Amino acid sequence: MFDIGFSELVLVGVIALLVIGPEKLPHTVRMVAAYTGRIKRAINDLKYELEKEVEVQEIKQRLQNEINSSGLTQLKQNLETDIQCAQNSALATKAPPTKTEAPSVPATDPRPDTHL
Repeated sequence: MFDIGFSELVLVGVIALLVIGPEKLPHTVRMVAAYTGRIKRAINDLKYELEKEVEVQEIKQRLQNEINSSGLTQLKQNLETDIQCAQNSALATKAPPTKTEAPSVPATDPRPDTHL
């Protein structure tokens, strides 16, 4: 990644020793190493997630291509059209509801004559 040789590392160490001081240098090196490790883990996790996402997208694209090339899309559209036509024809042939007629009242009064 970086072409850093041993002499360059020694130079960085000497400058850090002069700037930070011998008391705080071990703590600073540990903190830098810890942050570097966290950053590397975060980058690796992000890289893994991106690779998985790209892989999922490629699988979806391949599946869509297979569906298109096999004619399943046309078959699905034909089935949906047939279902829609069948539903429309079933609604069209269904007779409208008829009114139920009230029972007819006989013309003669069934009550006996009460006036004599």
